[in-house]
Amino acid sequence: MTFHLWNRPDSGLAEPVLLAVRTDDGPFAEQFAFTPEGLRRRPD
Repeated sequence: MTFHLWNRPDSGLAEPVLLAVRTDDGPFAEQFAFTPEGLRRRPD
């Protein structure tokens, strides 16, 4: 399992934000479970 975190130096966030969790089961595109914040920041 892999956790995808995000935080830019100029973001003003004290802690990184969890964007997604990736399991290692199945096709690559189906391995991701996005958090609400990850869905919000996901490009179109």
